[in-house]
Amino acid sequence: MKEKYSVRPEATWLEALNEKPGAECTLHFCENITTVDEDDGEGNVITLFEADHYTVKTRYREGLLDLVKANRSEWLEKAMENEGSEDPKTMKTRIKELETLIKEQDSVITDLLLGALE
Repeated sequence: MKEKYSVRPEATWLEALNEKPGAECTLHFCENITTVDEDDGEGNVITLFEADHYTVKTRYREGLLDLVKANRSEWLEKAMENEGSEDPKTMKTRIKELETLIKEQDSVITDLLLGALE
């Protein structure tokens, strides 16, 4: 899917809300990055970046981003295959995912607090 960015996007990056092994994360891939000049609505020309953006969900583990960068073509192919194939999530599914995320974050917070008390 084409996306616009105010700064040049990385070709590959990792979005991990919880960097705990096994937690869900999203890998992002940008292809065909170009600059685009647009009017900002006030008569000023601004330069944006446009790219084909693909994502794939996976489980976080140490060194994941390095692994993905080393095997980028395979991961990108998987992300491109997933493009548009995901069904829209129901409210029930979204709530379940958020509850799981909260539990994971609670675990991390507890670990940090216990570590600070030691």
